[in-house]
This record gives sequence, structure tokens and C-alpha cells, in this order.
Amino acid sequence: MTRHSFLGLVLLSALSFAVRAEAGFVYVNPQDPNSCGPIDATTMLQDPNFFASRGPAEPIKACVAACKVAGAQCVRVSKRNWACLDDITARQGDYEVASCLLQLSGAEAKACKAEFVGETITNRKSLHDDLVTAVGNCSDWTMSCVQDCQNLGVPAP
Repeated sequence: MTRHSFLGLVLLSALSFAVRAEAGFVYVNPQDPNSCGPIDATTMLQDPNFFASRGPAEPIKACVAACKVAGAQCVRVSKRNWACLDDITARQGDYEVASCLLQLSGAEAKACKAEFVGETITNRKSLHDDLVTAVGNCSDWTMSCVQDCQNLGVPAP
């Protein structure tokens, strides 16, 4: 396969996946991790005191409920963004392996493939570790928010 044929194949693949919707999210470029959003969604949440300082007649109950909803959304967004990044990482690995197999042969192709498969596995493991941390951060944020709500009912010293 010539270099031009390979570039044509890559371009065709990129165009066929130019806009992809999956599991409730859309990303424009399947090779651009910046189109996914951060795995740690706590970076997008309000300060827990935002909920604690507002509320209807039963502020503690309403505040706790708002914290729990926001915490659950935090986990969903973190998982969605992780899935997007994991998909891009897997696809990039696939493209790199395909490139090895198209441009090289024999032992060189095998070594190249092994390198990129190993790199992809390492990168995906790192993303999963980031997800575990992010879900923990969402839980910590939720507990902090609930505690701030419960402090609404404590009289000032």
C-alpha cells in the first residue's frame, strides 16, 4: 500500500467518524481528547455552600436533596467523560497498530504492534484510575455539601 493510499484510508476513517453520538454525548473529533470534558466533574460543581446558603421553608431537607442530586450528576458526568476519553484512547491505539501493520512487516510489525498495544493498555488503565479518583471526589463533595446543609440547623455559638 502506498503512502497516499494509507493517508486516504486515514482521512476516510476520520471523516466517517467526524461527528459521533453515543451514550448521550457527542464529540466532534474522535481523535481529540479535548472534546470529551474533564473526568473529574467536581471541577464544574458549585461550592457546597452555594446550596447551604439558599433554600425554601425547609432549607436543610431541600439542601441535602440538592446536594445528593448534584453528587449523582457529578458521577454520571465523570463516567460519561471517562467513556469518551477511553473510546478515543482505544481508537488511537487501533490507528497506531493499523499503521504499524500497513507500513512494516515481519518482526518489525510485530514489535511495533506490541509497543502500541502496551501503550494503549497503560493509557486506558491510567484513565480508569482517574475515574476511580473522580468518583471518590464526587462522593467527598457530596458529603461536604450535606454536612454544610446539616450545619444550617446548628445554632451559632
